[in-house]
Amino acid sequence: MTSPFAEIISEKTLYSGFNILKEYDIKVQSLKDQSISLPPMNREVLHCTDSIAVLIYVKSADSFLLCQQFRTGVFFNAEERNPYILEIPAGMVDTGYTPEQTAIKEVEEETGVKIDSVECFSLSYASTGRITEKTWFYYAELDQAPETGIFGNEEESEDIKTHLISRTKAYEMLAKLDIVHAPTISALYWYKAEKDKMI
Repeated sequence: MTSPFAEIISEKTLYSGFNILKEYDIKVQSLKDQSISLPPMNREVLHCTDSIAVLIYVKSADSFLLCQQFRTGVFFNAEERNPYILEIPAGMVDTGYTPEQTAIKEVEEETGVKIDSVECFSLSYASTGRITEKTWFYYAELDQAPETGIFGNEEESEDIKTHLISRTKAYEMLAKLDIVHAPTISALYWYKAEKDKMI
């Protein structure tokens, strides 16, 4: 990999599976003087597929459609918290699909709801110092409340329960730290800042 910003001195694959873990020695340009490089840094980088997350607002119910499922990151953290957490629909961008196409597909798989379009409102990296994954954030509205239930792709061991959470209840959960999924937190605060004034 060539870059005008940094030179990769060495690269080693530590693990290759669902994700790829590599170890690098990198020389990075100095922001003070781009003609010189900083001393080499040694870093492990987790290469992950990019992802999408979709905030769905149900107008007639003044509610958000959220998904609940088991999450390994929460389960294996030292904190004692129920690993079945609430999230907005999300998923990895599939090969051959655009992020927008993936968003529409994931919403149907995880909630049973068919939508025709989504609005992109943000793009972010979850952990810029360790992980390559970036996430596209989308927004969609439903006029009527869908039926909640159990959804997901069985081939991917998905067991997803959907919930309609009122807007005010979602804000209360944010304040009490009951919602811990970073994309969901970001999306709900975006809605509160940008959309509440329109209600």
